[in-house]
Amino acid sequence: MAQGHFHEILFEELKEAFEVKNEAALKRFVLLLADHVVSIREMKEELVKLGSRVEALSSRIDALAEAMKMGFEHVDKRFEDMNKRFDDINKRFNLLVWIVGIFIGLPTWVMVFLKLLGR
Repeated sequence: MAQGHFHEILFEELKEAFEVKNEAALKRFVLLLADHVVSIREMKEELVKLGSRVEALSSRIDALAEAMKMGFEHVDKRFEDMNKRFDDINKRFNLLVWIVGIFIGLPTWVMVFLKLLGR
């Protein structure tokens, strides 16, 4: 319904329903009331638009959060793989140190053993 047509209908209905002492005051009242009704309607429309924007933003945030979660899981897996590789290297290094220690210490043990036999 056009706003001008709404003003006229409201004015005529109020004029017939009540004893009007001042038609100019009634017209101003009708204009104020109609503008208020239009403002409320516009506000409701804006709220609906805002609600749809919030829903769209919420779904984008959910998608972003899911992507971040997947990225963190990927990084966690890489760290676990690297940790396993470092553990394997550490075991080999410890074995190598143990073997080198035996060969370095072997002549000392041989000399101690020979001294014990020589007594």
